[in-house]
Amino acid sequence: MRKAILLAVLTAVALPAADDFEVLVRSLESHYGKRKMGIPLMGLVNFAVKVAKPHGARGLRLAIFEDVGRHPEPESLAKMVGLDWKPFVRVDGQNEQTFIYAKPAGKDWKLMVATLEDSEAVVVELKVNPKELAEWMEDPKGRARGSRGEER
Repeated sequence: MRKAILLAVLTAVALPAADDFEVLVRSLESHYGKRKMGIPLMGLVNFAVKVAKPHGARGLRLAIFEDVGRHPEPESLAKMVGLDWKPFVRVDGQNEQTFIYAKPAGKDWKLMVATLEDSEAVVVELKVNPKELAEWMEDPKGRARGSRGEER
């Protein structure tokens, strides 16, 4: 009995807890019966976002599912995202639905975006600075200009 308890404690300490993005991706993999698509150099992209912090972004993670069948119902998707995420935006199009969930993360905010199209799904988790995001939303074209006033 002591060995079983010790093993359980060591396992809990040794294994990092799954985060919300990983839980959502695993839930979608289970729902679709498919693994997410591998994206070459995605780690490098996330590192660049963390260093450059474009328009207040602090981190970026992406999962793409192709050739999928029926998407989860909105209520099921909300449960997959997690209870501490709050619905922020929902857009229902003819062949596409987009859900954005938000939650505070210290001084920043985390956004979880799920876009469900005919036979594919894209999930993005983004950590953003709300002040810089608001400034960008006020003048996106101006904020996209380089130091010499030209479009990037």
